[in-house]
Amino acid sequence: MPRAGQIKTIKGACPVNVSNHIHPEQAGHSGILFTVNRDGCFLMTDAMLEQLPFAGVSGNQLMRLHDLLGVETEPVISSLLEDTLTGCEEGVTRRIVIRDREGRLLTIGLCRMMGIAPGRMVCTLDECPFPGLAPVNVSRPVPAVDGLSSRADAFRQATGLAGDGVAIMLVGLNRPRNIEGPVAGHIWSGLTAKAAKRLQAVVGPRGLVARYSENAFVVINAQSIGPALPDMTAGAIVSSFDHPFEMDGMDFYVGVNMGTADVGTGAVNIGHCFRCAELALDDARRSGVPVRECTVQMVEAASAKLQLERDLRDAFEYDGFSLDLQPKIDMIGGRCRGFEALIRWRHPERGLLPPAQFIPMAEECGLIVPLTDWVLHEVCRLLKAERDAGRSPLPISINVPPSQLMQRELKDFIKVINAYDIPPSLIEFELTDAMSVGEHSRGIAMMSGLRAAGVKVSVGDFGAGYASLSRLVRLPVSILKIDRSFVDDLPSDPEACEVVTAIVRAANALDLKVVAAGVENDDQARFLTDLGVTTAQGFLFSHPLPPEKAFRLAEARVE
Repeated sequence: MPRAGQIKTIKGACPVNVSNHIHPEQAGHSGILFTVNRDGCFLMTDAMLEQLPFAGVSGNQLMRLHDLLGVETEPVISSLLEDTLTGCEEGVTRRIVIRDREGRLLTIGLCRMMGIAPGRMVCTLDECPFPGLAPVNVSRPVPAVDGLSSRADAFRQATGLAGDGVAIMLVGLNRPRNIEGPVAGHIWSGLTAKAAKRLQAVVGPRGLVARYSENAFVVINAQSIGPALPDMTAGAIVSSFDHPFEMDGMDFYVGVNMGTADVGTGAVNIGHCFRCAELALDDARRSGVPVRECTVQMVEAASAKLQLERDLRDAFEYDGFSLDLQPKIDMIGGRCRGFEALIRWRHPERGLLPPAQFIPMAEECGLIVPLTDWVLHEVCRLLKAERDAGRSPLPISINVPPSQLMQRELKDFIKVINAYDIPPSLIEFELTDAMSVGEHSRGIAMMSGLRAAGVKVSVGDFGAGYASLSRLVRLPVSILKIDRSFVDDLPSDPEACEVVTAIVRAANALDLKVVAAGVENDDQARFLTDLGVTTAQGFLFSHPLPPEKAFRLAEARVE
């Protein structure tokens, strides 16, 4: 016997669909609502006949659903009645689209509801609003997004709806955490197939469902009565995933996030509407909310971000970057021990931009590789110039995101350093998220290779985000930098004091040199030196400076 959400077809009939109950008046067309028993018996009233007339049928008589639809439909109707009573959750409607004796395409919905007498169900009987369009056949694989625009256009023509009557909903599936091991791919493939059927069942004949990507589906919801019904459909989809999927004898919960859009968000055609839905889905995932509707503000922000990305690409053509160096100071003797390189972008309209305003975007759009290479080349050029001038250059640290170690080869970095003929010990790779790199053998191998080549490797901003002392033990690093968020609250915040004290003790136990970031006042410096931290950087000692000024400051402190 089919469980809730499973689909059955019969010859000459359309597939059964499951969805949350929708009243006829909400569906935007006429229909009747009544109760039936296990045998499909109900009382046909005159009021019901006025809403949906049947030839040869009079009011105020006891009838069966089979009598309206013909003898050939009796097996599927009987099965639908039994399955709804025994295999369907309360409040979930099982639907079938089928032709009646007069050839009309009808939608029949059955639902067990709280407050209805045992053995009885609420039944809705409607004329199918889109007679020129067959419902999605969920017994077949869900179509891919290829050709979806043309299918969507055909869908809109079949419905006769204007552009603002179509809502695009992107449904992103969240992979369960208990899927792992060699069979993970097989299980996930099976779960996405089951999720597709559940989606189609919830949407029913009023929408088009298709695969959008490996972990996402698109629902084109055709409604002509305003935003209320699409919102209800989104809620019904999210609610339907509260129930687990059974596979290989186990229950799996697949969470979903949804992004919705229509032309009201600025999507002047269906392609733009898809993009708006993508923006909403991304925002829903970032915010951790089930459903997010695209807004004008999202579209404007995305457009501005796209323009900024284009400007960033252009910056490589007009040499739009520069480096500042922030000195690292020995708090005991006052000497400069080295520098941190901080890239700046000279935007033609917005002026000088700090790294926080464009590095995350560079990582998203694939520009972080050329940016990292530019910084490495520029640092090596500065160090070589200092040596060629007869001076003894101090080490310079470069911020390196984890993707650079995970996706590139060791030789990519060493080749650049060797090309400038400078000692590798003058270069320090400060990993911005070393903890995540340390979870992968390739990342650890890259760190070890850099150290073996003479390059210093440090953990940048330790304590921020995903950091763990236990994982720190595994990392082949020599320097640990305390995140400025902890230094900010020293020494007035007892918790910050305890955390910093624990970090310093752990670093000492692992024979790591400690650097404090963001030191801005004497009280912070005094607390850190009392703990044994002697090297720091921050506004107390110097702001980031152009290289020439930074080098001359270092010379003055040595003297």
